[in-house]
Amino acid sequence: GYPDQYQDILINRLVGPIIVGQQLLGFVSFLRSGLSFTELEHIAVEHSASVLALEMLKQKEIDAVENRLRGDFIDDLLTENVSDPHSIINRARGLDYDITQPHRVLVLDICNLTQVVQSLKYDEKKIFQFKSDLVNIAKSCLKLPFKGMAVTKVDHLIMLIQTNHLDRHNKSIKELEEKIIEQVANRFPKVTLSVGIGSNCVRLTDFFRSYQAAQKAIEIGKALNKRGQIVSLEQFGTHALLFSAFNPSDLSRFASGQIGPLLTYDDAYQSQLLPTLQEFLNNRSNVERTARSMNLSVSGLKYRLQRIQEITGQDPKDPQASFNLQLALNILQLMGKDEIAGYS
Repeated sequence: GYPDQYQDILINRLVGPIIVGQQLLGFVSFLRSGLSFTELEHIAVEHSASVLALEMLKQKEIDAVENRLRGDFIDDLLTENVSDPHSIINRARGLDYDITQPHRVLVLDICNLTQVVQSLKYDEKKIFQFKSDLVNIAKSCLKLPFKGMAVTKVDHLIMLIQTNHLDRHNKSIKELEEKIIEQVANRFPKVTLSVGIGSNCVRLTDFFRSYQAAQKAIEIGKALNKRGQIVSLEQFGTHALLFSAFNPSDLSRFASGQIGPLLTYDDAYQSQLLPTLQEFLNNRSNVERTARSMNLSVSGLKYRLQRIQEITGQDPKDPQASFNLQLALNILQLMGKDEIAGYS
């Protein structure tokens, strides 16, 4: 017991620690004014703390079993060939979950996992607890209208999220992930998460492709320096094929070879040749329409187009050249000016 003085009132406080193994999980505490606690009451509090410790240990064991079952279930679900669909559906029901609803697979990548592990001094228990905390944060955000499941892997988390057919642009999912990233940042300020959103799942066989798409989205996001952001292949459109097929540095070199000199020229002379080229290509190489949209005379626009041809060595009015230049501009938009200029 611990006596405390509050003005003219003597408060006795009796505290019993709740300990599981060597881990302190909390305290049982009682307050009383005036009278001190008896030896029998000390024993009763210790007994209460022991009972609570056993109940908390039992709950932790139940949670550990459920997490292991969820992990095994998701591992089997995300294989390329689901050998027994009925078994998967029944196992989901056993976990009180309906896997037959439309879903998306999300991957939450811990961008700076190496630094996090180092900060935890490679302590396996602390690393396990850290990952468990991340899963619990993700689960805490899965409230109505969302239903889903979350498990942790070696360097990332996997989430299954039931989706709404009407939400074609993933707006609600992105809002959910923004909330998770915010909650993680509040709990672990030094942890950086990137989220990859997979494709829509209607059949069980879609889950594997959705998982791959989420991983590819994170891979492309890293190449574009979009760490700590929410990325989906859909936001890149057809350009996702480019980043899937080519090394990002090769794309940077290609774009630099096409429009790098224009970037350098515009920076040196504060000219507007690159925006002019972009507007001209957006207007399908129509001189009159481009001149009107840029508030230029036709002769003034033709002069700029001539300068663009001289600097790049390509005629923007030529179909093949315009295709190359448009592709380079799209890569510039995705990767950023600094990335392209780095190869010029």
